[in-house]
Amino acid sequence: MKTQLEKLQAGEIQSIKCNESEALAIISSDGTAEFGIEEMDLPDGTSLRYTNTGDTYSEALCSIDGGDWFLSCWGDCYESAEQSRYEETGEQCCCYCGEFAELEEHSAKNWHGWACQSCRENH
Repeated sequence: MKTQLEKLQAGEIQSIKCNESEALAIISSDGTAEFGIEEMDLPDGTSLRYTNTGDTYSEALCSIDGGDWFLSCWGDCYESAEQSRYEETGEQCCCYCGEFAELEEHSAKNWHGWACQSCRENH
């Protein structure tokens, strides 16, 4: 009989309704090291809770805004939220200071020559 983690990995189920303790038990069921539950605000205004497995792109259970837990990694969730913010607002994250700013029209397709409005670093 497959575990819930194996079912998630195989794509047989998309999400799990559970509490944080259960999420930690599920992600640890295959012997994966875990370091508790972490939380962060995402660029699109949502909140991400995830089982910290030690690496940005390591398989983890994730929950956005208190929803069901799903298999992903916090790095992919962050990048997806960053893209959503760009699509909704036109704001891009500065790789130097981490602030979001709208790209000038002439540079929206090309970062070269763009200066961050916060730190003034050229891209």
